[in-house]
Amino acid sequence: MKKMQFFLSVFFLSLSGISCNSLLDVARYAIHEFKLPSFSDSDGHACFSTDSWMTTPTGKKRMDQVAIGDLVLTGNLTATYYTPIISWMHREPDNRYNFVTIMTEYGKMLAVSAKHLVYRNLCDENYAEYVRYLPKGRDVVFAEDLKIGDCLVLLYKGKYRQQRVMRISITERKGIFAPITENGRIIVNDIVASVYSGIKHTRLQGQFYGNVAYVQSWMRLFGESVFNQVSVPIGSALASDLLRLVVP
Repeated sequence: MKKMQFFLSVFFLSLSGISCNSLLDVARYAIHEFKLPSFSDSDGHACFSTDSWMTTPTGKKRMDQVAIGDLVLTGNLTATYYTPIISWMHREPDNRYNFVTIMTEYGKMLAVSAKHLVYRNLCDENYAEYVRYLPKGRDVVFAEDLKIGDCLVLLYKGKYRQQRVMRISITERKGIFAPITENGRIIVNDIVASVYSGIKHTRLQGQFYGNVAYVQSWMRLFGESVFNQVSVPIGSALASDLLRLVVP
């Protein structure tokens, strides 16, 4: 209903000769008033909680302390580097959600939604403590499919290090955040994770959210506050759901 009111307002204002600036003011008001659909009940696609943190050039920051364009630590197969956040898949700081909470043998913790993708190494009894290469995209699994004894890859003193998963539980936490980076990876709580969820085809999701980021960039027309707060643009959530239907 509010979206219809917005378009009708723009139509009648354009007929009356109102300036472009006035139309932008109407648009800003409509976007502030319009509530994007909640992803809190999205069958495990919520991603990270507020208390998850990332490494930036100026130190560690929580999910609610970063914005589109901020640099965060990521990694390719052999090295780490900083990359900008290009979009938000979800950004709901006030909602609560039940997260899969993973604890490693040396106390590293990661809280993610059940269908979020994480990089897993299968460890035997004599697994190598340090690894030269990150797991490839095809090695991602849903967080809900991790098992006790699987290994996650962490960043420790500038090197990739494996640690066994020792405990998996479900905990309720505040906030639903899903930042998107260009390479599809992000280092959260020092643990290497994917930015994607729902389907295991990371390359296809990368192309999809790259296009979403381009569309979302036009939201700067309505001001920085709108641009930095908005989640996936209206209609993209439906497209994302369709993507999950056609790709296993």
